[in-house]
Amino acid sequence: DDQPVPFLLKAESQDLRKKFYYEVVQQANPDSIKAAVKFLKKTHNNPELLMIVGQKKLGQENLVPRTKIAFDSHNAPFKLMAFDIDSWVDMSAPNPTDLESVGKYITSLLHSEMPDFFPENMGHIVLASSSAGISSGIRAHFYFINEQELTGGQIRFLIDQINIKLPGFLDNTTYSP
Repeated sequence: DDQPVPFLLKAESQDLRKKFYYEVVQQANPDSIKAAVKFLKKTHNNPELLMIVGQKKLGQENLVPRTKIAFDSHNAPFKLMAFDIDSWVDMSAPNPTDLESVGKYITSLLHSEMPDFFPENMGHIVLASSSAGISSGIRAHFYFINEQELTGGQIRFLIDQINIKLPGFLDNTTYSP
């Protein structure tokens, strides 16, 4: 229906030059935490799947070349916001493997710095990064559903604003070309 969506994809080699393609296997635009959990469980349970937030450029079929011009991650609006925290070190932070406490801690930090955008009782999904508990600091992936759709550019701006208030808090490479 031409609505922008996060794409659930897998990469596979298609020729001898090792040009990689994404095969679109599912498209979704979850509008609730419950729907996002169902969507994210697929990537969590299958290491061959990759989630790309964006929209296919016009004219692309199911097999999409793995290039930055094949997807529009800047202008395509979506409700799902994904944040990556790579190594937030704070003496008051909880044990990085206690995901319930990590979720409460991170959402309270976001609320304290940007209460108009992040309500006190916001729903969220938190998944531990593969190095959580091994490397220092909090290493986690956070997912939120926004009430209005935001473009990739708006989310990049939001990440920049958060990192101004909390330097180094969020990894912004997730949303850069």
